[in-house]
Amino acid sequence: MVQRLLKAGHKVVVYDVDPRRAAELAALGAAPATTLDEVIAGLRPPRVCWTMVPAGKITEELITSLAARLQRATSSSTAGTRSTKTRKRRAKELAERGIHYCDAGTSGGIWG
Repeated sequence: MVQRLLKAGHKVVVYDVDPRRAAELAALGAAPATTLDEVIAGLRPPRVCWTMVPAGKITEELITSLAARLQRATSSSTAGTRSTKTRKRRAKELAERGIHYCDAGTSGGIWG
């Protein structure tokens, strides 16, 4: 996804729990971040945050952590939710904070 966004001329700030992956993407033109605070600082409002993590606890923790840092009118998208019930709950919670939310579940990785 990062490579496609860069090819389309978008500024991309990348973060991964494995800093080697962010460094690999930095070599392609992305701005690496080592913390979520650096991700937020690296994007000018209105920000769009796209997360690509496996469904489950890690997705919930990441969205919660980002939401605590994001401002109103920010867009947050995730590609790691399986449950419609979870998507609706998350969208409602974020809307109450003024954060636009879109869930774009994917399957099969980059080729999915």
